Amino acid sequence: MFNAQNTKGFTQDQLDLMNEALNALIAAGWDEDNASDKINNNWVDGATIEDLVK
Repeated sequence: MFNAQNTKGFTQDQLDLMNEALNALIAAGWDEDNASDKINNNWVDGATIEDLVK
C-alpha cells in the first residue's frame, strides 16, 4: 500500500487514489509489486484511477 512512509511528496488524497487503483489491480489478479510499479509508471499530477490502471 502507498503511504507517507514509503512515498514522498504526495497528498493524502493522492495516496488514497493510488491505493484505490492498487486495490483494483490486485482484484484483477495483479500481484502488489507489479501493480505498484504500474501505478508509479502511470502517475501524473491530476491522474484518475482509469489513468493509473490502464
